[in-house]
Amino acid sequence: MVIATLSTGPLSPGDGINYTNVERIMRCCRQDGLILKPDQSLTMINTLISDWAFHGGLSQGELYSTQTMISNQTFFIIFASSMKRVYSVSPSMIGAQSGLIWFYDNATLISTFNESYPLDVSATKCNHLSICLWYVSPLLSLNDSLGTQYALLGGME
Repeated sequence: MVIATLSTGPLSPGDGINYTNVERIMRCCRQDGLILKPDQSLTMINTLISDWAFHGGLSQGELYSTQTMISNQTFFIIFASSMKRVYSVSPSMIGAQSGLIWFYDNATLISTFNESYPLDVSATKCNHLSICLWYVSPLLSLNDSLGTQYALLGGME
């Protein structure tokens, strides 16, 4: 469901009759059924594509990003699975600005995401049996004398 939703293509549950996991299906849509998909479909990160040439055309994993614009601010999602080695992903690699990043299943662990503090995508954690998903929010500035910055993190459930 994750890749189908993030690809912005058609989406339909493939569970067998009487095996529908409603809770899992509803993770990709609102209560009224509207699919919560990004503005742009998943795009493979260039570093992974160039690694194919150095590994005889063999895939080194699935490493993608996508984005959504809300009120003139761009929010990103990074997806990884089946990784063969560790990759460092910086904002410039996905067309993002500096911001905050958090892992989909631990919204309490929020980190700085910039060129000095890239995301390290683990081959151990993001393997062929699992998926990894991170959300990136831009830093916004208040017009105050302290230069206060904040980020909108969305629903942290």
